[in-house]
Amino acid sequence: MRIKVNAAGDFLALTLDPEFLKEDAAVVGQTILDAVKEAAAQAKAVNEEEMNKITAQFQMPGLF
Repeated sequence: MRIKVNAAGDFLALTLDPEFLKEDAAVVGQTILDAVKEAAAQAKAVNEEEMNKITAQFQMPGLF
């Protein structure tokens, strides 16, 4: 399974392996939920990293 999320947290794609869908529904549901949470966390981390790069440019020496 793959989930694609951009840095803004928008979910762009979900790809499921047909073999995966043969699993128990509870396992499939939990796995998808875990994957969505992980994708959202990764998107948030990328967004924060990029924002830190941008804001670091605006810090003036001696003020912080």
